[in-house]
Formats: sequence, structure tokens, C-alpha cells
Amino acid sequence: MAVIGVLGHTDHGKSTLLERLTGVNPMHLPEEKERGLTIQLGFAFWEPELNEFPKLRAQLIDLGKISESTKYRISFIDVPGHEMFLRKMLRGVLGIDGAILVVSADDGIMPGTLEHLRASLYSPTRLGLIVISKIDKVSMDRVDDVKRQIRSITKGTYWENSRIVQYSSETMVGFQELREEILQMAIRADEASTSYSVGYYFVDRIFTAKGRGAIVTGTLRGQEVSIGDELYLYPKSRKVRVRSIEQGGVEVSLARHNFRTAFNLVGVKKEEISQGDLILTKQINEPVSSFFILLVEPPDALKPEVQLSTTLARAKEKFNLIFGSRLCEFNEILLFHLFSQIHLGFIRGKVDIPIPIGCSAIVYRTSVRSVIVGGFLIPLAIPAPKTKRTLVTKIDELKRLFLITASKDSPTEISLAILALLSQLVFKGYVSRTFYTSFSLLQFNDFSLAFDLLSEKLNNNEFGRDGEIIFSRKELQEELNRLKVNLVKFRETNLSKAKVPLSTILQDECILKKLSEEHISKLILELGLKFEDGNVVISEDSALPPDLRAVGERILARFQSGVENYPTLLALSSDFPGARNIISWLISNGKLVHLGKGVLITGIDFQDWSLKVVSRMQETQQISTQEAKSILGVTRKFLIPFLEFLDSLKITQREGEVRVPGRKFDQVEKIISSIGKH
Repeated sequence: MAVIGVLGHTDHGKSTLLERLTGVNPMHLPEEKERGLTIQLGFAFWEPELNEFPKLRAQLIDLGKISESTKYRISFIDVPGHEMFLRKMLRGVLGIDGAILVVSADDGIMPGTLEHLRASLYSPTRLGLIVISKIDKVSMDRVDDVKRQIRSITKGTYWENSRIVQYSSETMVGFQELREEILQMAIRADEASTSYSVGYYFVDRIFTAKGRGAIVTGTLRGQEVSIGDELYLYPKSRKVRVRSIEQGGVEVSLARHNFRTAFNLVGVKKEEISQGDLILTKQINEPVSSFFILLVEPPDALKPEVQLSTTLARAKEKFNLIFGSRLCEFNEILLFHLFSQIHLGFIRGKVDIPIPIGCSAIVYRTSVRSVIVGGFLIPLAIPAPKTKRTLVTKIDELKRLFLITASKDSPTEISLAILALLSQLVFKGYVSRTFYTSFSLLQFNDFSLAFDLLSEKLNNNEFGRDGEIIFSRKELQEELNRLKVNLVKFRETNLSKAKVPLSTILQDECILKKLSEEHISKLILELGLKFEDGNVVISEDSALPPDLRAVGERILARFQSGVENYPTLLALSSDFPGARNIISWLISNGKLVHLGKGVLITGIDFQDWSLKVVSRMQETQQISTQEAKSILGVTRKFLIPFLEFLDSLKITQREGEVRVPGRKFDQVEKIISSIGKH
């Protein structure tokens, strides 16, 4: 199945050709029929009688496109030829798999011919068929002259080697040849069709049917869709359901992709859908706030009168960008020259629907009413720098690297994949071979080949590779410098911790987190530290850092003049303001023990008192508060918090006026040693 666009100047016979071929006049509006002029996009379908084309029928069966009993359908889009309807023409051209250019023998090349040819260069197709119509009205010399004109203006494009069919809708001369050529083109397009991880569908028409609700039309790409499937309607990512499907004028239960399709949707009203909305088979949350466009100027014979740089630089007028059937307006496009006729554009501005990498797009200005240039979109997956100077510096760097890794002869898919990878490398500092957004018209192999080119051609002094990651050495060094600062800050506020998870002191999207543990260990070792199980080992001993040791010793000196003179936690905090972290370190390392309610004792005290109480309980299986006071020789100020602390550790358990062995009494030595340290 394929979608063929019929292009050409107004009144050159596009609609008539389709009517002869399909039996349907694609001009469906009364005004169109009255004026004999296509205003809206027209649509038609053809089911060729394949028995008339036995070789092509056999080819379709071999390709698995049809069975012995099924029919083959081709859909057509008839695009307006008048310049007033440029926007509608562009929406049609950007959704085709093959193109038929109709040129009348009496008029020859006209402005609409040039405009449609220029637009077709940016359509997804590279399949063209040229039809010279109305040959019954002129001499054969004139037909030959038109042929020469066509060959001249199509030189350097995919049209230059296209077949030319001479045809008359009046005498039907050339009609059989035309039918066969169209069928061959459709088969080639069908054979080249690609499935994607996400099916997508740009809405070009919306209407209602009584008792059925909202109906949309467009071309389904990438995935098949069945009745009952849930789809997502953008810009709001609204969930809708398919009630019924029509393809080629026939209701079907399964929509094949790469064909004109009408969906009857449940869960949305007609008023809530607009032309250019996007329907996806999967939900995608990839907001686009800026993007690149690889712009390719047409050859000299098809260049517009206004120069690219002049037109896009005009002040006080927005420029238009169309992709799929979506029309967007922007204030500015930054241009960077790459090769002859090839430029890199950068556009900053929010787009409220997802953009697939590699999507075809066309740029024009409303006042010019002419296609300026077109190309392929590459959404930027991360926010671009806010200042223009920083942004331009980044893009200049991207351009430099692109010219190292690509050439003007590189296949378009590889150039786009290289640009996509480089945008990640330049703006994020690293890129992975497995980089592949959920919405891309490029294949994984395109990205993999582009990754290998980057790995081979980028300077090793500037860029490193770790497995399937390429990273900027400059960016990595800046990350390591930030890591040093963060480690110092962490150490100052977490004196009791000897290790820190790398994930807690680095941003999620950083180079270090993407490298192998072996590589990270080497880098951390160069900082004089160790890396184990995702943690940076800050210190392997229990000593305070030298610059804090004096304060720690002054605090401990307050616990050398008898238990009854020990300061409380509140008193220490007051006497040593700003030393909270040092006090916490002393407690965590067992130099001091916090019994609760602000009562502090030394680690030595805790071990001594605990062993005395446990020794008595091992003899008598219980101990009273009075017995404990007699054994320890301390007042109730310290005794009660101490006994309650033992209860909290499950070493003892209170029963009335006495303590008995708790659930962890047998583990007492291990518990005591882990809390009270010398």
C-alpha cells in the first residue's frame, strides 16, 4: 500500500488524470467543481485489475503484499496547483510515498510546476513519475521541447532520471503505460516502507457523521491499528479509542500502515481536534523547546527568487514551518553553513506535539508565497543554553565536529544520525551508542553507524570512549572538579560517614554516572580516594579531620571532671556553636553516647556501666533500679536514661520495678562494642 501525490500547475490535468484512473473526481467541494480548480486536498483510491499486469501481480505476491485472492489498493492525494493554496499543497506533499508531476504540453513549465517540484524535494519520497498531459493539443515537436525543459529543471534532483509518460485524457493515448508506471511506483514505495516503534498519524481533515461522532483522516505510518485500539491525541496526549476504520473507501478491522486512513474516534469531540494534530500508538512525553533542521537548498534551476539567508533574516515577520500537516510559526532561525547548499538551522520555540527525528519539513514565509527551503528535523532532547552567545558557541562546536565526521556525500540518514548524536555530545557532554529516542524515523543501525564514525574520527585528546559511551574530556574534568567541591561540602556536614553514594552528590545526567565502575574507580583514585559498590570512600579511619580535631578534643575534655559534671547536649551546642557536625561525629564514632533527652556520657562509661549491669543480671536474671544505682554509683539523672537506653536496645526489658533480660540480651557484647568505642 502506498500514497501517491499528484503535483503540477493549476489546470494541467491532475484531477482529470485521477478521475480517468480511479473513476472518482477528487474535487469534492461545489466551489472546486464550479471553478475547475482544486482548493482543498483531494483524495482518490485505485484498485488496479492485477490480471492486466501479470508480472507485477507476481511481484506483489512474492513480496507478501497480497495473496492470490486479495486486491491491491493505491491511494492518491491531489494537491492544489494555485499559489494561493500553498499551505494546503505543502501538507499534501509532506505525506506521500511517491510523486507524479503533471505538465501540460501546451503550457509547459509554469510557476506552479516549479513550486511543486521544489516542495517535492523535501517530501519523504525519492520516487517520481513525470506525465506530459494534453499531448493531443500540440505537435510532437512541442512535446519534445517540453521534455527538454523538464530534463533541464530537474537536473540534480531525484526527478532527473524519472520516466516520462506522454498522455492525453481525451484520446487516452499513453493511458495503459501510465497505469503500469503508477503501479510499479506504488510497488517500489511499498517495498521500501518501514515500520517504526511508534505508529503516527497527522490529522489533515476533521468532520462528523450522524450517530458516529468525530472522524479524522490522514496517512497512517509506522504501525498497524485495529478497531478498539487506544491511541494518544496530541497536543494534550489525550487517550482516544478507535471505533471504526476506513481505508480506500472500505471499512476494515485492521488499518495497514502507509495508506490513507479514516478513524472514527471515541473519547473526543470534533471541536477538540485541529488540523495538524498528531495521533500516536504510544504515549510519548518528550516536550520540544528547540530543535535543529538540516536544510538543503534546491539546485540552481529550482531556487526561489529570494535568497535563503535574506528571506529568513527579514525582521518583523515570522516564518512558517510545516512538518506532517502541522503548521508552526517562529520568530528566528539561526543559520550555520555546512557544505555547498547544505545548512544547519537552529530554531528555539515550543512545539506542543512530539517531533520525530528525521521528519521532513518545509520553511516558507506567508508574504512570499513560495517554498524557501526544506529539510529534516532533529529535536533537541535537552534545554538549550538561554544566552545567545553561549548557544552560538555550542552550535559552532557542533558544526566543527560534524564537518570532521560527515561529508556532503554522506547519506541523509547517516548525516541526521550524526547530528543527533553530536547534539547530545555537545550539549550534554556524552552520548551513547544506544541513544535512540522513542520517536524516530531513523533506524537503530543508522545511529550505530554514526556512533562508530564519531568514535573513529573525533580527536582522542578531546574525546574519550568507555564501552558504548563517547564523552568530552573537558566536560568530564569539570565534573571531577565539581565532585571535589561536593565531597568537601559533604564531609563538612556528614563527619560521621566514611562513604558517600556517588548518586547523591552528582546530577542524574552527568558523564561519571554513565561510565563503567572500572573507569570511575580509576578517576576517583586520581583524587586520592576509593570507589566501591557505587560509593566514594571518603575516609577509612575514625579520626576527625586535622582541621577539626582540636575542637573535638576540647569537647571531650568537658567529660573528664566526673559524671555529675558532664554537660548536656544542649549545653555543648551552646558552648560550641557551629560544632554540631563534630558532636554528631563523636557520637557516631562512640566517643560519646547520647542516652536520650540530651543526656550524654562517654563511650567508656557506656561500656563499663553496661557490663556491670549485665554481669549482675547473668547471676540473678533481674536487676532493680536501686541495685543498678548502687552498682554504678550515679544519680537518677544519668541512671534512668541509661536503663531506658538499654531497654531501647532490647538488652533489657522492664517488668514492674525490675529489669529482666531482653530479646537481644545474648547479643549484648556485640551491641555494646558497636556503640561504645574507646
